Amino acid sequence: MLWAAAYVVLISRQHRDKSFLLPLVVLATNFSWEALHAATLLARPSSLALTDRFAFAIDLVWIGLDIILIYQTLRFATAQSPSLAGRYTVPRFGLLVVAGAGVHVLVDAIAGDWTGYYSGFTADLFMFAMVGRLIAGRRDNRCVSLWFLGLSFAADMMIGMAFGMWEGFVWFPAAFLCSRILLFVYCVSMFARNRRIPERRPRIGDGRLLVLPA
Repeated sequence: MLWAAAYVVLISRQHRDKSFLLPLVVLATNFSWEALHAATLLARPSSLALTDRFAFAIDLVWIGLDIILIYQTLRFATAQSPSLAGRYTVPRFGLLVVAGAGVHVLVDAIAGDWTGYYSGFTADLFMFAMVGRLIAGRRDNRCVSLWFLGLSFAADMMIGMAFGMWEGFVWFPAAFLCSRILLFVYCVSMFARNRRIPERRPRIGDGRLLVLPA
């Protein structure tokens, strides 16, 4: 539920700023995980328990919100830079989804756990590493919301701690939580840095931009 709220906040912020925060490779990784997790729940031989039904419903909500995020990214990335129009295309995004699904299956196979927790945690770390890199490269805070960062951070904290209790060991959740805390602090620090950088605008005289001769 916290992750769904974070998606809604991000969608609203991207619509307001007419920009994007998550690269398509991150969206493809999230989309493929959600589709695989939903398919895994449906493939179970027994009828879905109440918690599984809730998880399946949340997966469908995430998939729907991801489709909106994907549309926004395709639209705003192309509008902001024509050079991105050939890179951010639907066929290439489809290839990213397939590749992301393969990575998720590989991670779960190595972990010997098909619940999707390991691959989901890996996707979350990858997402925030990419978000941190994007924020660090910008000189403004377009689409960056402390609400989005805070909601997703709280969601992963809860899931990580619960996963540690369920599995009876702590090394993986502890490593994940420590990495997540570092990435969260990094993203917030970049947010604070970008807020301190003054926005530079060209001087305007009589309503027209000043153009100097070559």
